[in-house]
Amino acid sequence: VKFLLEQGLSSQKSGYKKFLPLHYAAKNGSLPCCLLDNAVSVELEHEDHLGNTPLQVAIEYGNLEFCQMLIRKGSSVMHKNHKGWNALHI
Repeated sequence: VKFLLEQGLSSQKSGYKKFLPLHYAAKNGSLPCCLLDNAVSVELEHEDHLGNTPLQVAIEYGNLEFCQMLIRKGSSVMHKNHKGWNALHI
């Protein structure tokens, strides 16, 4: 990941299902991958195609350590997805 970032990979460019790289890291529990983003601006509240933020994706996939890191970085637990659910509902 560090190599890709050095080569110009954008942490803000969404792809399939409007996922940012941070959504994929949240889904897969790639905590070390996300920690590289300290040097990169990340949008913690970016919504995927269902309105879920990376925090909501991490919760859905049971990645507790990743959830804790996102909350420490300022991710909102009150952000609502398209169903009106926030992180506490998931």
